[in-house]
Amino acid sequence: MKRSFLKTFAILSLSGLLLVGCSSNNNPTTNNGNSSSGTTTSQTTGQVDNNTNSTQSSNTTENTSKTNASVTNSSGEITEEEAKTIAYENAGVKAKDVTSVQVKKDMDDGVLIYEVEFFTATKKYEYDIKASDGKVLKLENETIKTSQTGNANQKQITEDEAKKIALKKVSGATQDDIRIKLDNDDGRLQYEGKVIYDGTEYEFDIDAYTGEVLTWEEGSVFD
Repeated sequence: MKRSFLKTFAILSLSGLLLVGCSSNNNPTTNNGNSSSGTTTSQTTGQVDNNTNSTQSSNTTENTSKTNASVTNSSGEITEEEAKTIAYENAGVKAKDVTSVQVKKDMDDGVLIYEVEFFTATKKYEYDIKASDGKVLKLENETIKTSQTGNANQKQITEDEAKKIALKKVSGATQDDIRIKLDNDDGRLQYEGKVIYDGTEYEFDIDAYTGEVLTWEEGSVFD
């Protein structure tokens, strides 16, 4: 009887140990599963956050770029072409009647201006135009002697034609060596300029209608 009781007790104890072992094996599996699931969720959330930050950064850069462009475009400063148009309109001259024009940006008593100088067949015009708002600060005009034009059908030579006339007198000189501009000298329309080549400076005046070389001077650039 005692042996039977001990045998039964031993079987029950062994069963109990087996049950405890199975329970312990099942719990870690469950915990590991939970831990793995938690890690996946955390990584996914991190990816979403990174994508969101990337999108926000892109939007911020785009907005900043647009803002800077807006500031640049809204500075209010007129262009050279606008300065020319303002001068033509003020003088009552059409662009097709302008034979020569020069525009230069400059500072006058701390004010940024455009100096616009242009010619028609009968007049020379000079304008100072405020770069910030296009206001005309100064205007001058001179009448070109009508005797110079002579025949009404006589045509003014171009700047390129005047350059060729001057360069023919300096063997070897090219377009890179010459500076020229149209000017009104005591009512006479002429091209004034200089050629600097091979250590020599050549200064000249050329009649803007006939192409005649009115003056020609030579001198060393080292004098």
